[in-house]
Amino acid sequence: MQSLNFSIFRLFYFAVNHQQNNFNSYQPGKCNIGQREISVRKKFLLLFLPMSIILSAGSYFIPESKILWIGVLVCSFSSIVLLSEIKYKFCVIFGFFSLYNFKQLGNLDHIQESDKKEKDRQRVLKTIVASMFLALIYSAMLHYAILLVRN
Repeated sequence: MQSLNFSIFRLFYFAVNHQQNNFNSYQPGKCNIGQREISVRKKFLLLFLPMSIILSAGSYFIPESKILWIGVLVCSFSSIVLLSEIKYKFCVIFGFFSLYNFKQLGNLDHIQESDKKEKDRQRVLKTIVASMFLALIYSAMLHYAILLVRN
């Protein structure tokens, strides 16, 4: 019984430490930014999320403005990408340019291995397509709801 408890403890210890390593080191296609980079994305999110909400509310008053709708789409897309980057600790731009950073801001490391670059670029493509799809759905539903309410 004692060896069973010891084995469970070791498995738990490995799982906890392994998870921490995923967030503090580069993992191809999974994690390419550290806590300092994440804090920068949180600041950008504090800009784009309120802008998205304000433009969404403004589109009720000026539903015929195409520029306003493009603004809603761009801000909602940016907000979704930033939320994804914060949650998954994977920067789209860094992934596209084969970079990662877990040190000081601006201290970027380059990825040399082609298989790692490919995993990162696949993740970038998935993130961009999914974010654009969600932003388009949000914008279309908002536009449709506003048309229903106004007519």
